[in-house]
Amino acid sequence: MPTCRAAVEQWIESRVVRAAIHQAALEEDAWYTSAGLDGDAPVIATDSYRSASEQHRHTPRMALRRDMLVSDDHHETARLARSVIERSHRCMNTQIIAGGVDHVVERMV
Repeated sequence: MPTCRAAVEQWIESRVVRAAIHQAALEEDAWYTSAGLDGDAPVIATDSYRSASEQHRHTPRMALRRDMLVSDDHHETARLARSVIERSHRCMNTQIIAGGVDHVVERMV
């Protein structure tokens, strides 16, 4: 069985799947959320990952992934996003954040 001579970093992606979150914390690997999480789900998932990392005495490392379109023209960008969703471009769904800079910043916060 081949082995790697250097450490290999793994990024474990999941929605709010407790086992995957705890595995990432246990392995000290980064955990990143699916782009489709919305509402309270990202907060619940990151709190769970932070708690699991603390339990294993590891520093949490995470990335909150989002698909987004941003431009100076909010309405034109929103129209483009609807077009992209309708064509199912790269599996983007209605969770895409699209619009002008201020709108996107507000959504990300």
